[in-house]
Amino acid sequence: SAHDASVDQNIAYGALDAGSGSGAWPYLKLVDANGNPIANDAVPISRAYRDTAGNGKLQDWSFNLLNEVDQNWQKLSSKNLMATIGFNYKLRSDLRLQLMYNYQYNPVEVKDWLGLKSFKMRNLINYLSQWNDVALLKMPIPVGDRLINAHTNNINQTGRFQVNYAPQFKDGMHKIDVLGAAEIRERRFERDVKTLYGYDPSNLNIIPVDPTTVFPFLNQKFGGGNIPIADVLQKTTNRYVSLLANANYSFLDRYNLSASIRKDASN
Repeated sequence: SAHDASVDQNIAYGALDAGSGSGAWPYLKLVDANGNPIANDAVPISRAYRDTAGNGKLQDWSFNLLNEVDQNWQKLSSKNLMATIGFNYKLRSDLRLQLMYNYQYNPVEVKDWLGLKSFKMRNLINYLSQWNDVALLKMPIPVGDRLINAHTNNINQTGRFQVNYAPQFKDGMHKIDVLGAAEIRERRFERDVKTLYGYDPSNLNIIPVDPTTVFPFLNQKFGGGNIPIADVLQKTTNRYVSLLANANYSFLDRYNLSASIRKDASN
C-alpha cells in the first residue's frame, strides 16, 4: 500500500489501499476473512513513524472503525421547573391590584466520555509523550479514559406589580383606562466544566494533569502545546427594572387619546 512518509500528514483517503488494488476508500476492509476487526491505515501519522516511535512503549497507534463504536458517548440530562404565583385584589369596582411572581429553573448536565481503546484517546497520550532511545520518559496525559463533566444552570425570576384604574361615568360618553406597573427580573447563568484524565469508570479514580506547561508534540525539539482542557467556571447575573404607565381616554367610543411612558434600567 502507498503511504505518505511525513509525520503529521492529514488523512489522505486516496493513499489507502483497501485491498482492491486501487486504494479506493469506499471499499476499505474493516474485518479479515474470519470477521475479526483489522487495523486500517487511516491515521494522520505515517506508519513508518508509528512503528518505531517510543521503542514500542507507546499506546497502540493503530485504527479500526469497528473498535471505535463503543469507545465514546455523550449523555445529556436536562430538567425544567417553572412555577407562577398570581394575586388579584379588587379595592373598588374601578380599581384592581395585581401581583405576579414567576420562577424558572433549568439545570443541564452533560457527560462526555472517551475510552482508552479509542484511537483519539491513544493518539492524545502518544502525541505529548516524551522518550529517548532507551525508555519512555514522560507521559503528560496519563493512561486511562477522559471524562468531561459540564453543568449549567439557568435561573430566571420575574416579579410584577400592576394597578388598573377604570372609572365608570354615568353618562356613558367618557371612558378612561389607566394602567401602572413595576417589574423586576433577574437572569442568572452558571456553568462549571471539568476535564478529567486518567479516569477509571470502575472505581471513579482520576489522575491530575499539568494544564499550564507546554509539552512538545511527537517528542520533537520545537513546537508543542498544552494538554487539551475544556475547563470553564462562569457565573453571570443580569437584573432588570421596568416602570411603565399607560392611559387611554375614549369619547363616545369614537375618539381616542392615549399616552404611555416607560423606563428601563439594568446592571
